[in-house]
Amino acid sequence: MYDYNKPHLDKYGIPYEFKELDLEREGRSHFLTYKFGLCMLKRSEYWMEVMEKTEDGGIIIFTDLDVIPLGDYRTLLPWISDVDLCFMRETKSRTASINCGFILLRKTPDVMDLFNDWIKRCRWTFSKKNYLNEQKVMSQRLRAKKFNYKTFTHRIVSREPYLVFKETIAYHAINVGRDIPVDGVDTQGWVSKIGAMEKARLKSERVK
Repeated sequence: MYDYNKPHLDKYGIPYEFKELDLEREGRSHFLTYKFGLCMLKRSEYWMEVMEKTEDGGIIIFTDLDVIPLGDYRTLLPWISDVDLCFMRETKSRTASINCGFILLRKTPDVMDLFNDWIKRCRWTFSKKNYLNEQKVMSQRLRAKKFNYKTFTHRIVSREPYLVFKETIAYHAINVGRDIPVDGVDTQGWVSKIGAMEKARLKSERVK
């Protein structure tokens, strides 16, 4: 049996820890439903715990579980040379330009204030039984505070199979398995389009 209490190091020697979240395990819920949102809130609250335990000026990377590392994360450090916060870029949302599935940050008082405000706003939406995607809440807080941040290019942190290149450092596998029916979404047509775009990209690379 694996010992989850012993110190853990990734392949670059960076320590990490396992955290068990007290989440509801009964039944199923779809993406962006109320139950899904509660899971995201628990995740964000744990992130806040990590930030509170990190020394001032410390560098932190937060990712969702479906993010696949494809390169050395340390190569991303120049992205926060002149800002303290950098998000994965959202591609399809009309209300959120950022994706909270991959965040690189430097712990500063301003970043801590932003995240505290973000979590408070997320909790408020749940108290009103009016679940609002945590990415939309973060986008709103960034605008309200006029916070200076960056977003990674799609070629560096990608969420689309056809945008994975040699320089890609992380792939957020959101679109894997999207051929499974989702309520109200024509996934078959969407996946066919992605497949065609991927074939076109591979063909263009062969030509080069």
